[in-house]
Amino acid sequence: MRSRTAYTLLDKNEPKQAEPHIGHPVEEIYADVEDQLKERNVKEFKSTLDGLHDLVKTRFASSMEAVDGAIDRSHRSRTRKPT
Repeated sequence: MRSRTAYTLLDKNEPKQAEPHIGHPVEEIYADVEDQLKERNVKEFKSTLDGLHDLVKTRFASSMEAVDGAIDRSHRSRTRKPT
């Protein structure tokens, strides 16, 4: 399943590889079933899928960089000799 692939890749800190697997349901599958979902009174969730896709494309990498930077600074401060 594509969603499992995306989760696995995100767990491995590989958002660029996960992004197509998240975008796939929005771009290809949702469009094919959107009318049927409306007919069955299923609440729209395309905007939620789009938001997740955008989050992975834009913020995941910068968030991970910020976390990595904080960890690095923490390690450096621990190894620095007191003055």
